[in-house]
Amino acid sequence: MMIRLEFSAADPRRIFSAPAAAFRFGPDGVTADPGGHQVARFSGRMWEIDGRHFTRCECRGPARVQLEDTDGQLTEPLGPFDALALYGGSLYHKGALLARFDEAGRVWHAVQSKAVYTAIVIRV
Repeated sequence: MMIRLEFSAADPRRIFSAPAAAFRFGPDGVTADPGGHQVARFSGRMWEIDGRHFTRCECRGPARVQLEDTDGQLTEPLGPFDALALYGGSLYHKGALLARFDEAGRVWHAVQSKAVYTAIVIRV
């Protein structure tokens, strides 16, 4: 089973990623797993794909979230979630904030545990 990401902006522009088993949201952007292919760069609270900028990234369908620490270790999976949205450097499920990206520090802050992580992994 695979998941896809949908990148969008305020206007009708939309772009879909190729399906992947997982997506890693690290300090420099999004990579697909397996293979580590870069899907999008993240800068200035926007996703950049082929020179186009997007303010929102969504994952629809059952997906789980894992947080990655500085040693590359992953937390136990959270979810499954029926939909996830990333915008403004934050990860949400149905409007509830799950994690926030600190662009200056280049780390993710988990809301519930208040722990700091280097990446978020969204997988089936």
